Amino acid sequence: MTSISQKSPEQTQRDRVILDGEERYRQLAEIAPMMTWMSGTDKLCIYLNRSWLDFTGLPLSAHLGNGWADSLHPDDRLRSMQIYVDAFDLRKDFKMEYRLRRYDGAYRWMFVMGAPRYSSEGNFEGYIGSCADISDRKEIESERIKLRELIAQLNRTSSMGQLSASLAHELAQPLAAILSNAQAAARYANMSSPNMTQIREALAEIVADDRRAHAFVQTMRSMFQKKRLSIVSLNLNRCVVEISRIILVDAARRGVDAQVNLASDDVYVMGDCVAMQQIILNLANNGMDALQHVRANARRLRISVKAQPKENVGSIIVEDNGAGVAEENREKLFGPFYTTKEGGLGLGLSICRSLVESLGGRIALVHHSGPGALFQVDLPLAQR
Repeated sequence: MTSISQKSPEQTQRDRVILDGEERYRQLAEIAPMMTWMSGTDKLCIYLNRSWLDFTGLPLSAHLGNGWADSLHPDDRLRSMQIYVDAFDLRKDFKMEYRLRRYDGAYRWMFVMGAPRYSSEGNFEGYIGSCADISDRKEIESERIKLRELIAQLNRTSSMGQLSASLAHELAQPLAAILSNAQAAARYANMSSPNMTQIREALAEIVADDRRAHAFVQTMRSMFQKKRLSIVSLNLNRCVVEISRIILVDAARRGVDAQVNLASDDVYVMGDCVAMQQIILNLANNGMDALQHVRANARRLRISVKAQPKENVGSIIVEDNGAGVAEENREKLFGPFYTTKEGGLGLGLSICRSLVESLGGRIALVHHSGPGALFQVDLPLAQR
């Protein structure tokens, strides 16, 4: 005869408490404004609360299993499913963002959290999570980014306006050289015995001057363009060389001994070259402005590139021997609308800090023993 085991009163009471707790949870979940979900041990959805169903306008049956993923934006579907599956297999909490289709067909950004759930005996029973609409916050962030980029573009335009005389001079030189070499080549070609060596040399110089002018125009064009930051692996040496074409010409016009010291080996960091060039240009302009009261033959500006593997950063250092920054002004220096220059707007260093932080880096006014100011920009080294 087979015996039938019976639960003890304590076990029966415990089971009743668990069932009552689960029922209360379901009742609370149904009326909660937060969208909640549960999945089983097979990764498939087994429950969505009323807020989720009201948001999508679909019945629970349409979401069960993997049906919930059909409401995700097509561009987010595979990525989101992979995050969920990877976390599920490792029994880890996860967070992610994706776009979910609302009942009216509009896609809204959602912030999703999930965590493994266990029975009172410690057995894994699947996942439980929540989902919150963050579209309004994302829109505010997007507008803030657009505003920052607009201000940065205006700052670039303002900086370029200050350099207009230098820009005209820089383009006039290669154009004049091209004309001179073209005329020389024509003369050599019209001789009774054309000197082909001299003609070839003149043509080579024309090509070199044309490339110089083209590179300068390209740098100028990129500085004026309005575009989103693109964080990629970039060569700091090359980035500095391109913008130094503008800085060195302006320095010569102002009577400043400007030097560019590149790293002995190329330094690759994660950043945006146009943004970095704007930062360098702003710092160089500030440095040269600080030299206006230094005698003409003693004005110095140094721009250096360094790799600092121990700190996992690549650095650009801009140093001048001007008036420096008073101790009481150091804390306020990077704040918006703060300036020590007559007629200054106080936006240059604020924008520099905003751009550097957007690239995941840092900028600082560094204490040093010499006169003037030393600014250092650090960006994370790129993995190569």
